[in-house]
Amino acid sequence: MNRALVYGAVILLLTACVEYQEEWFLNTRGGGHVRVTCQPSPQWRAAHPPSEWDHAARVFIPPYHALSQACAQAGVRIERCRFTYRAPRRVPRVELLLAFDALPHIARCTLFADRALQWRRDRNSITFLHSLHAYPATFPRPANGPLPPAWFADGRVTITIRMPGRIVHAEGGRVKHRTLVASASLNELAAGTPLSILIEARVPWRWWWLVMLFLLLTITIVLTMFFSPRRRVKHQRRITA
Repeated sequence: MNRALVYGAVILLLTACVEYQEEWFLNTRGGGHVRVTCQPSPQWRAAHPPSEWDHAARVFIPPYHALSQACAQAGVRIERCRFTYRAPRRVPRVELLLAFDALPHIARCTLFADRALQWRRDRNSITFLHSLHAYPATFPRPANGPLPPAWFADGRVTITIRMPGRIVHAEGGRVKHRTLVASASLNELAAGTPLSILIEARVPWRWWWLVMLFLLLTITIVLTMFFSPRRRVKHQRRITA
């Protein structure tokens, strides 16, 4: 499969001053969903008439056949791939929702091949590493040097990660309860600055196991006391008397 087909949208996205967002929703097993959205940035919309917004946004849609093949090979499910308009100004937006059962599956998908994804769980402690490489391998680097900075003037990449437990330590973004938000400009990425995120979270113990254990222990004690030999002897003495 030609990777250029899959990344064609990303290449144009990075050179057209857009807002690119990823939202990761992770569960305790390392699976979850990732929601990818992109739309023209406010600065770009201000410099172009609305008639051009639609044509520019539609270019960001990756070829569905190539995308479906890449996801199927990695064990990733496409749950949504659509083109919508945001009210009230009818801003065009491309949305892609992917589901995966384990992090290695999404890491094998060619859409995320240019980043490092690692997941480790030790009892109720979870460590998650997400690193977007400084310069994507499929990004067209001109032979005569870096691309003009003006092409990246207002483009941004924002990654939001929601963990299944409370975040106790994080690097590379702003934290609020279970969510971390990291952002970088396309200028920074093109200059060689990676967008790296490290999260350590605590998953609460399953309290209902403790409740079941307590109930089982209580029932065992009650039955033991009721059918104890001493109780049977006292009962026989009462009958004899």
